Amino acid sequence: MVVKHLRSDEQFAPELSNAGEKLVVVDFFAAWCGPCRIVAPHFEALSTQYTNVVFLKVNVEEMTETTAIYGVRAMPTFLFFKQGQKVAEVQGARLDEIESNIKLHSLSLSAGQSVGDVDPFTGAGRYVPGGCSSNSARTTGGVDPFTGSSSYTSGSSNAAKSANAEPAKVLSTTSPAKEFVGFHLGNVEGALKKLTEASVPDKIIQTFSGLMQKEIPSSLEVSQRALDSIRSVLKLPEEKLFPALDLLRLAIRHPRVCKFFCTEVDDGKFFAEKLLSSISSSSASPGTTTNKQLSLKVLSNIFVAGQIGQDFMFRHRRTVLEAVLSTATTSIVDKTAPGTNLSGETKAVPAPIAGKQVPLARATLLLNYAVLYGLKNSEIDLEDLINLVHIVIETAKNGDDAPMEDETVFRLMVALGTVLKADENGIVKDYAVTLDCAEILTKITDKSGDERVKSTWNSLRTDLKI
Repeated sequence: MVVKHLRSDEQFAPELSNAGEKLVVVDFFAAWCGPCRIVAPHFEALSTQYTNVVFLKVNVEEMTETTAIYGVRAMPTFLFFKQGQKVAEVQGARLDEIESNIKLHSLSLSAGQSVGDVDPFTGAGRYVPGGCSSNSARTTGGVDPFTGSSSYTSGSSNAAKSANAEPAKVLSTTSPAKEFVGFHLGNVEGALKKLTEASVPDKIIQTFSGLMQKEIPSSLEVSQRALDSIRSVLKLPEEKLFPALDLLRLAIRHPRVCKFFCTEVDDGKFFAEKLLSSISSSSASPGTTTNKQLSLKVLSNIFVAGQIGQDFMFRHRRTVLEAVLSTATTSIVDKTAPGTNLSGETKAVPAPIAGKQVPLARATLLLNYAVLYGLKNSEIDLEDLINLVHIVIETAKNGDDAPMEDETVFRLMVALGTVLKADENGIVKDYAVTLDCAEILTKITDKSGDERVKSTWNSLRTDLKI
């Protein structure tokens, strides 16, 4: 069995699932880590010796969400999984311990036998913030025109689908975009469990857990107590906030929840400030990056909640976009994150910068603003259009330094094309050209193998007359 190198956070859960009853050993490493390089050939040798075991490698700087979820702070760290459950962990390049655990768990241990060392994120309901479990659902009342995944439609019926199903690609989508895009997959059970671990009383969780069901019809009655409970969990400390944001991401699609947070609580000021503070945070505390991407996804889902949500996002467009720009030009460094050498001693090392979910969430939010500006064409001014174009191009510019997912690039390009279509006098187009958008977009297009990206770029070149 050869060692498989994973390249994105989205690959991790399917790999655990596809392993079935086989033991899975995951090497969390970093390119700058000396002990990681030393142990690598020995890890490869173990993979050829134990052919009934699945061996995976995770670069902590490429898969930051997975790294954060499993609390990996020292490199190398080896995690052992059986049927999705974590059964053991070894920190450092301790080959004897690694092989001992392989022998133990590949021969005798079945899932469920280890009771004290089970990671609360794993198992059938493995919790990935912003992701889904095998029992969760995606709505089917409306289809996301960009991924083929579903969008929320009030009163629609929903059907459960596998968490591992790959979203379909829709090659024919062109600018201007007309529909809002959201994030609708969710592992409710995992998020609720994390709230319990954060000492949120069960009686509070029970008040809003009904909003987390597979179907969220607009006819579902939401009590004031449930709304107050959701608001209360949003006051959790930053390091414990992410499951509350994940649940809010799903709940905000309900019109009553959206109205409460967007208009009734301090006229939406509490809500806006809470999300914007998470997006703009430069804290190095655990969970900062996850809170950032989930807050961006909450804002994206506000658009799909209806007119009240869209009006809220329009009112706060300048402060929101200013915060979005800050996420495109800064990174998070944890100066106290420990690493280990071969002797097990700790040292300070930089924490990985934001994972691929932040760029995707950011691109989706920008795309939704482009759609909104098209709908409110008579209410926006030239400054709004120029500002949005500037942020889209600045975000795309970062893709030259840190390669982005094709889906992220595609959404940025559609966002830009949608804004340009709303430009009646050509001023915005001229401004885009002065920002060297042709050079920037050509570079990231050349790195992409997605035909949608190349096709959209060709259309943009026609619009820009370049």
